[in-house]
Amino acid sequence: MKVAILTFARTNNYGATLQCYALSKFIEQCGHQTSIINVPLMKAGAPRKKSFVEKLMSKMHGYFHQYEKRYHRTTEELQKDREYDRQNMLLFDDFRSVYFPNLTHEYLTEADFEKDFPQADLYVVGSDQVWNLWVTNIQYPLFFFSFLKHREKRISYAACLGGDRNFKFENEELNSIRNLLADFNGISVRDTTGLSILKEKFNIDATQVLDPTFLINSYDELLKDSSVDASCSLFSFKFIINDEWVKVIKYLAEELSLNIRMDTCLIHIKGLPFKPLCTVQDWLKLIKTSDFVFTDSFHGMVFCIIFKKQFIVTPSYKGGEERYMDLALKLGLEERVYTSPKEIFLSNKWKNVIDYDAVYKKLDVLRENSKKFLTQYLIQNINP
Repeated sequence: MKVAILTFARTNNYGATLQCYALSKFIEQCGHQTSIINVPLMKAGAPRKKSFVEKLMSKMHGYFHQYEKRYHRTTEELQKDREYDRQNMLLFDDFRSVYFPNLTHEYLTEADFEKDFPQADLYVVGSDQVWNLWVTNIQYPLFFFSFLKHREKRISYAACLGGDRNFKFENEELNSIRNLLADFNGISVRDTTGLSILKEKFNIDATQVLDPTFLINSYDELLKDSSVDASCSLFSFKFIINDEWVKVIKYLAEELSLNIRMDTCLIHIKGLPFKPLCTVQDWLKLIKTSDFVFTDSFHGMVFCIIFKKQFIVTPSYKGGEERYMDLALKLGLEERVYTSPKEIFLSNKWKNVIDYDAVYKKLDVLRENSKKFLTQYLIQNINP
């Protein structure tokens, strides 16, 4: 069976890249042939506009939550950042050239699909925030398979609509998405926010499944390509970094008597090691070999669970905490989720050792149910 996957395959992001790798790998392990539809996100087109109330609330939130602000960057520093980004892109391209040999050529618009249509028996969209219109912008119809004919078999796997259950759809968007979803053979999402939005806005009862990174049993194929060793270290992987969070990082390292690793961080912080370039394989190995992980990345949290690491996760923006807490509650890990530096300083619960035997009893059930949802569609001529 030929299966075409549509996700963020060309994003230079560790989590997005690895969820694509895992979904493709799992489907191949089930005995099927995969291709990855290459739809790079365009910057063209006007971004979605916030209402006056949304802008006001955002400013008020920023005033009272200074720890969500990034360091101010000088022009010279921004130029260095762009160079690091360019070099990191080459590292991600190297990864894709080896592990995504089935990546198609670029499709940017529906017109591109009309010229050269990717043939498959099943089309799968997901995971990651493929249904978040803040991310996909004017390309959003493509991620609801607007380019497919009505007869083509299609499903979503662990699609995410973003963290805002109060997201305001335009009427045109609502009608367009409603019509496109009507052609889906199966719909699954990654979090309860997605379940709520689909039910409230489109009257669809979707299935909740795990992120595809949980579907495969081993990442040894990638880990063997890295010589990184972060033992006796606290690995900090954060998108938001500022003085408040640096204090937390140093506090955690001191409390745990660990060295600090901040690989991938583009900001050179005095007194801390600086290594801005990091391969996908090294990023995985840093989590795998470290003693403790401090992150605001959803997939950083996921791989801590996969590798059974001690960790703290701090959602990087208001409204983004639901996907972290959603997974944490299902696995009994809510004590690992914090929303501010103050919460960490005032709590000792993060020092408790995670009972991964108990976590995996719950995870194994969720994993089996997630596999069942996907594999039922991986049968030729079966249309659940």
